[in-house]
Amino acid sequence: MEEPLITHFDELRSRLIRIAIVIIAISAVTFPFANQILIRIQNDLLPEGMRLIVIGPLEAIWAQIEVCMLVAFVIALPYIIYETMKFLKPALKGSENSFLIKTIPPALILFGIGAIFTYKIVLVVTLKFLIGYATSSGVIPLLSLGDFISFVLLMILVFGLLFELPLACCALASLDLIYSDTLTGNRKGAYVGILIIAGILTPDPTPFTQLIVTLPMIILFEISVLLIKYMHRDKKMEVTNDASVG
Repeated sequence: MEEPLITHFDELRSRLIRIAIVIIAISAVTFPFANQILIRIQNDLLPEGMRLIVIGPLEAIWAQIEVCMLVAFVIALPYIIYETMKFLKPALKGSENSFLIKTIPPALILFGIGAIFTYKIVLVVTLKFLIGYATSSGVIPLLSLGDFISFVLLMILVFGLLFELPLACCALASLDLIYSDTLTGNRKGAYVGILIIAGILTPDPTPFTQLIVTLPMIILFEISVLLIKYMHRDKKMEVTNDASVG
C-alpha cells in the first residue's frame, strides 16, 4: 500500500512541476506586454483621470507578475486540464472518465462568462461606488497598484468559480448526492445563503450592486435545479426501459 502511494505522489509532483514550468514560460513571454495590460485594466475600470500609485519599490513589478501569471494560467488551461486528466484517468471508470471529459468545455465556458461578467459589470460598478464614496467623504482616493490588481484578480477568480455552480450541482446529482426536490424544498434557505455570499463578495452596501451580484447567482441556482431534474428524469427513463426489457 505504501509503495503505490509514493508512486502517486511522485507522479503528481512531476505533473505539477511540468505545469509550473509551462506557466512560468508563458509568463516570461507575456511579461513585455504587462504594462499594456495594466494600462488597459486601469482605463477599463477606473474613473476618467484617476491613476494608481505605488507605495513600495517592488509593487509595480509584482503587479506585472500577477497579471502575467493570470494570463499564463488562462493560456495554459488546456494543458493543465490535460495533465489533470492523465493523473486521474487510472482511478476513473469508463463512464466517470467520459463524464469528466464532457464537463471540460462547459466548465471553461462558465468560468469565462463569470470572468467577463465580473470584469465588465461587477468591478466597474463596485469600484465606481467605492471611489465615489471616498470622494464624498472629503478625502482624495489614492489606490495602490498592488492592492488594486490583487482585488481585481481575486474578484475575477471568485466569480469565475461561482459560475461553475450548475456544473458542480450536476456532478453531485450524477453521484446521487443531491436531488432537485431537495434544492426546491430548501429554496428560501438557498436564497438567504446567496444574499449572504453576495454581501461578503461585494464591499458595497448599495442595493444596486447587491442586485447585480445576487441575481446571476439566483439564475445559476435555478438553472442547476432544472438540469438536475432533467438528469434524474433521464435516469428514471433508463431504469424503466431496462426493467421493461428484462
